[in-house]
Amino acid sequence: MASAFELVVVDPDAISLLGGVVRARPSAHLRASGDLSIDATVEIEIALDEALGRYVAKSVRVECDEPGGEVTAKLLREVRVQEAIVSVALRDMISVVLGEHEDDVEVLSGEEMLARVKPMRGRDRYEVVQDAMIIDAIARLGNWPPLATVAARLGVSQSTATRLVAEGRRHG
Repeated sequence: MASAFELVVVDPDAISLLGGVVRARPSAHLRASGDLSIDATVEIEIALDEALGRYVAKSVRVECDEPGGEVTAKLLREVRVQEAIVSVALRDMISVVLGEHEDDVEVLSGEEMLARVKPMRGRDRYEVVQDAMIIDAIARLGNWPPLATVAARLGVSQSTATRLVAEGRRHG
């Protein structure tokens, strides 16, 4: 059901992470209809929980749109809240600002950034460390295992991912 969620309202402000390289919008309202065993509408309020450092569902509302239908435990289990949060956050709420100068700045969604990352092999160490830090931030926001995500995206072991992220934190 996650792919059917549409963004209804998103907070236009953004919280800056990694010195403004990663930006996260603090809240959004999602809606989806259909894609369940009965005709229903699902609404989810999501927010960036600063204490947890990730997006969370603040409320979930399921409304049966079908005459004679009802919201049951079975129907509630069909609602994939975490999938919806991650999908919408990566696509619409997390952005990555690349480029050092105003004339060559590029803004990507979290999803686009993850798709663009190249394996570590043969790349400049500075670029790899920067990518590791960005992947780590995106993974944390989406409630994915950060080091495993860094390792998978850069094609390295988890211990190498740990070293890359630690190096990035040391150098700010």
